[in-house]
Amino acid sequence: MGTADEPMPAPTPRNPLEPASKPSDKTPKIEEVEELSPRAPLFEDAYYRETAAKWKIIEPRHKKLSNDFRKWLRNQHGVDAIQERNQVDVRFTFEKRTVMAELKICYGVGST
Repeated sequence: MGTADEPMPAPTPRNPLEPASKPSDKTPKIEEVEELSPRAPLFEDAYYRETAAKWKIIEPRHKKLSNDFRKWLRNQHGVDAIQERNQVDVRFTFEKRTVMAELKICYGVGST
């Protein structure tokens, strides 16, 4: 700290691309979470996203689609799928073949 005659330094602005807080040593790694619950469905709750320009509510429709597809595979075909691993949306084995599925949300299009 400076004396009364010295000006206070200006605070450094926060980079909006960095998280507001850094994870602590107690924050579990993603691998540890997957080991505890590798078959848990993805979280579908809406959340806030802050950018330099505005706040936004994000509806994770992609996660809902993935959870619904996984549930459909299990109920219709008895297939147990793995979600969001190694940048693959859904991975499963069907009729002795490994399938990797990339899911996409399409706006303004009905189901066919």
